[in-house]
Order: sequence, then C-alpha cells, then structure tokens
Amino acid sequence: MSLKELLDAYCDVSPIRYHMPGHKGTVPVCPAHDVTELDCTDDLYCPGDAIMKLERTLALRSGSKCTLALTDGSSAGVRIIFMVLAEHAANKRVLLADNLHRSAIDGCILAGIDPEILPPCDIEDNIDSSVGAVFLTSPDYYGSITPLESIAKKCKQVNAILAVDEAHGAHLPYIGIKSASSIADISVQSMHKTMGALTQAATLCVNNTELINSAKYHRRGLCTSSPSFLVLESMEWASEQYSLLAEDFLNRLKSLRDGLSLKHASLGSAEGRDPSRLCITVSPYTSGYRASELLKGNGIIPEMADASRVVLILSPHDGDYTPLKQALLSLDEALPDFNCDITVPKAPKCKRVISMRSAALAKKTYLPLRDAIGRICATSAGAYPPGIPCIYPGCIIDEDIALYLEAMASRGEVFGFDDTIAVVEL
Repeated sequence: MSLKELLDAYCDVSPIRYHMPGHKGTVPVCPAHDVTELDCTDDLYCPGDAIMKLERTLALRSGSKCTLALTDGSSAGVRIIFMVLAEHAANKRVLLADNLHRSAIDGCILAGIDPEILPPCDIEDNIDSSVGAVFLTSPDYYGSITPLESIAKKCKQVNAILAVDEAHGAHLPYIGIKSASSIADISVQSMHKTMGALTQAATLCVNNTELINSAKYHRRGLCTSSPSFLVLESMEWASEQYSLLAEDFLNRLKSLRDGLSLKHASLGSAEGRDPSRLCITVSPYTSGYRASELLKGNGIIPEMADASRVVLILSPHDGDYTPLKQALLSLDEALPDFNCDITVPKAPKCKRVISMRSAALAKKTYLPLRDAIGRICATSAGAYPPGIPCIYPGCIIDEDIALYLEAMASRGEVFGFDDTIAVVEL
C-alpha cells in the first residue's frame, strides 16, 4: 500500500478527529501557492512585507514583544532556545523540568549544555543566583498548565532566563488564558497542534529584547533555507480563524463538559487546565489504551492513551460534539463491567554518569535492550506519545528502564530505539 493509499483509507472511513493537527482536515491549501523566495513573495529570514505583517499580527495576538514564524515545527524552536541559552547563560546552572519533550535533550546536546533535570514541583525552590536559565514545559500533553508568574518573578530577581516549551498552548491567548507567550523571556508554540495551521507551523515568542537577535541568528542556522509558504499561509489563516471562532468555541466546550455527567470516568478538576484538552481517567476500571480502542469503535479517534487515561484534542474546527458526548457516556456506563487487564510499569528515573553531549558524540555500539543493561545510554528513549524520555544520553540503562521500554515497545509506542539501542562503546 502506498502512503497516499494509506491516508486515503483513513479519510475514507470519515473518522471524527480528536487528534492533532487542530484544523481537523479543514485547512484550505492552494498548491499554486507552494513557491520559493522571490522578489514578490517576501523572505522569512529577512521579511519586509506580508511575512513581517504576519509575525507582527501573531505577536499582537499572543501578547509577545516579538514573534518569529517557524516552518520546521516547535522541536526546531526548542533547539533554537537552547542555543540562545548557551549564548546568554554561559557558565551558569540550567534547570530543566523533567516532563520535557525529547527535543529539549537534543537542544542540550547541540548547545553543549549539561542541565540539572528536576521534577517540575522542585524547580522554583532551586532557583538562586547560580542559575542562568530555567526551562519548563507548559501546558503538558494532558493539559496541565504551570503557574508561571511566580517562577518568572523569581527568575527576574536572579537575572535568570525563563524559557518555556509551550508547544501545546499556542491557542491559550486566543481563549483568554495568559500564557508563556506573554510571560516567559522566550517560548515556543506549535500552531498545528491546537489551532488550524499545517503540521510544522510554529512560533518563537520573545519578550526579553536582549534575546531577539540571538533567536533570529539561530533560526537561520537551525531551520530550513527553504521555508514552506504553504505552512506560513496556513498560520495566517489559523490565527484569523481562531480569533473569529474562539468565543463560540468556548461556549461549545462549556456545553460539552456540562453535559458529561460521568459516574465512573473522571475529567478531573478544570482549575489550572486547558479547557480544550479532554483528559479522561478510566482507571481502575480499565486502561486508557482499551478506552481508546472502544472510542475508535464508535468512530472517535483520540490523540493518545496511556495506562490510565485517554486524551482528546478539541479545537474550533471540530464538528458537532453530540457523537463524542454519546460515545463518552456509553464508555462511562460500560466501565464497571471491565477488569483492568493491562499493566504498564511506571516510567522509572534514570541516573546520569557522564554528560549528555559526551555520550551523544561518543563512539557507539547498538545492542538488544536486554544486553544493554548496565551500559551507558547514548540516545533518548521513552514512550511516544507523549515523547518524554525516561532515559537520555549519559544515563545507565538499568533493569527497570529496560522493562519499561519493553512494555511500551510491545504497544508500538516508543522512540529512540527499535531492535537495538545505542550505547557508549566500551
């Protein structure tokens, strides 16, 4: 089967999409607009016309001082951020919250940063004058939003840079939620995940004016020299559409949530969460994986599932929520009849013994996972989604990590290895 046939087969069953991208198949694309940098089409890296207007409009709507458009995705934006941190926080401690995306590890390796990785709840207490930068992820894959104001205040007191991976929160300013785009010194947003842009549409928002030129410099170095005009045009459309549809969307979300009187499953507290991210806990009755399959049987395609939850991404481009509501109520009604039959070990913590960069650039050998126990890992690996590493370069692969990766691999939901995993050669 060709890729086109594969995608056609998915579309032919008319799936009700509650996964990214946020346009849900509705973004208008004109193939004739797939052009290159011409005298009449502007230049992303030296904008003077429509792209400059686009970036200024995005900055205004996100509340940032400067917004740079990216057509290489938010992962590229994260790598840019770490290059900026290496330049402006040299010889200082860099703190990372451990719910980070794998691109943050890549960024550290690329920039030569050897970070301290801590639980999100421990970050603020560890900020002092020795810290040059703090890197957080907010919101996370499950829609939890970190209160940034107090951390930003503490960073400012010690002259530390606050950087945020806000890939899942590009839409937050459009629905009235103050977010990293207006609070952090520098942050990245993915406009395709929750808004209506094409995949790989992202923004880099900068509020610390001392970082703007560095961000532009590293954007030129790390991003493609042939940016997609289709992606750029879709960002313009997505921002405009979200602005127009946000109020109606919020009303629809409230109506949906008010109508979900779940007896067994749980939506959790709405406080401190993205209202457009539906995170449904189905344990201890069954696993998120099984709940996801049941929803798919009703034509509802979630974004992801884990051992206890199923996650759906909602956007203004969704259709009628009645089928979703009915499917969720039916799932909730059926939960007492299930026995939780899937056990997934909790993601273990790893112990780093050499720097990430040393391990990543070392000569490597590739071993089956079981044979790699006791060796120094040379790659990042973990469950995907959400793409959070349970191990990264420089850490020891122990038995708990091997068991966890094996369990996730059995579901086909891993990154960083296939039949073998990269380890530092002895």
